[in-house]
Amino acid sequence: MSERVAGTAQETVPREQVASKPRAVAGKAAKKNRHADREASSLETKGVTPTQQARSKATFQALIQTGMQVIESKEFQAIKIAEIARAADVSVGAFYDRFQNKDVFLAALQEIVAENIEASVRRVTEGENFASLGDIDAVAMMVKAWLQPVREHSGLIKATLGHVSAQPGAWSPLRRAGRRVADIFVDVLGPRLLARGRKAPESEIRIAMQFVFGLVVNSIMNDPGPLALHKDAMRQNIVKHLSRFLDLEVGRHRKRAGNGGRRE
Repeated sequence: MSERVAGTAQETVPREQVASKPRAVAGKAAKKNRHADREASSLETKGVTPTQQARSKATFQALIQTGMQVIESKEFQAIKIAEIARAADVSVGAFYDRFQNKDVFLAALQEIVAENIEASVRRVTEGENFASLGDIDAVAMMVKAWLQPVREHSGLIKATLGHVSAQPGAWSPLRRAGRRVADIFVDVLGPRLLARGRKAPESEIRIAMQFVFGLVVNSIMNDPGPLALHKDAMRQNIVKHLSRFLDLEVGRHRKRAGNGGRRE
């Protein structure tokens, strides 16, 4: 359950306890979460209060950055709002001025991370030389770009998955990001496979990605081994098995007008 629902009293914490915060923690959070610089007004999450003034925006961003750092080292249910407020150097009241409750806070974090995951993959596909990469090299770059933020925010993803049963729809932003990442793989690999006479490549690619997502989610939730999320063998094996499943080719890719592409 959340620590507060709308209309109830705020968590009772001595003001002096909230005010004293280890500044090094917030500084580390800000450095680590360089992509968390978002404004409340840009989020779709319900229960987040839009910010107007610069100071209010800074408080919102400090809470987001600190929350992302704390959730990577502690179970969500064990995290107290007072702990987040103290680390962000704000009051508990300032937290509730911006987030209806702790569940809303988790949802806001998830929305930001989901967008970062998708953006990370899109950035590499928009690179100047990406289109000329061979199939396997292209997949390797996309997998690396996808895994990096997933690893960075694995604690948040685990907290969200563990919260799904209690909060219907809690998984929606990350599930949507998964579909969009699969869309990117389809956009990149689909035309290449079609040009080589493959039928229904989109279905093959989406099935392959479903296996990949399941592997990584299982690693985050249960860590059964032998592949571990933060080891490079995870990335290497994902690329290897995607390449085999989709029968991808090695070599430099070059588009050819009217005929999809060819291999050199």
